[in-house]
Amino acid sequence: MFVLGYVRELDSLPRECCLSETVALGIWKPPFEPWVQVNFDVGFYGHLHAASAGVVVIYLEGLLLGSVCFWSEYVLDVVVAEALACVHAIRFARDLGLRRVEFEGDSAVVISKLKSGVIDRSNISGYIWDARQLLLGFKHFKFQHIKRGGNRVAHLLAREGFLRNRDECWVEEGSLSIRVEVDQERKRGAVNC
Repeated sequence: MFVLGYVRELDSLPRECCLSETVALGIWKPPFEPWVQVNFDVGFYGHLHAASAGVVVIYLEGLLLGSVCFWSEYVLDVVVAEALACVHAIRFARDLGLRRVEFEGDSAVVISKLKSGVIDRSNISGYIWDARQLLLGFKHFKFQHIKRGGNRVAHLLAREGFLRNRDECWVEEGSLSIRVEVDQERKRGAVNC
């Protein structure tokens, strides 16, 4: 019964959700209105069994809508950390009230599992399920794999989150270092989030 209900929920997801190119992007380009771009990345610290996720929300021509870093302890491995970062990114976008979102991350494993309609049975299945449940609140969404170089601002924020050793959120801004980086990238004409 549970499985049938889960399959029905997957079928009810907007069809646009999982249909985007599988080619990894090298640089970030601003989304077209009314879409908003949410980039996420993670720093995993195996010796500490800890991870720090960075989430950056950018809209229109590279304007920073918000950013957040999350600190997590007792994280088993980097794939679990990436899946957890994705869940944080989706939750943050939902909490901001966004409805048309392009999610970008540099974990091909997590992105491919979210784009697949298949029931996930891996060690990150719980996170994939949580992510899919959160996505039910969006009008339209897409997932895109992006290379590390194109996910630079989110990666910097994940590293900064490790130094902060706590969760921190900025709405309509970011930490000073993230604001400076986004402004520099916007002036160069491409934002590498």
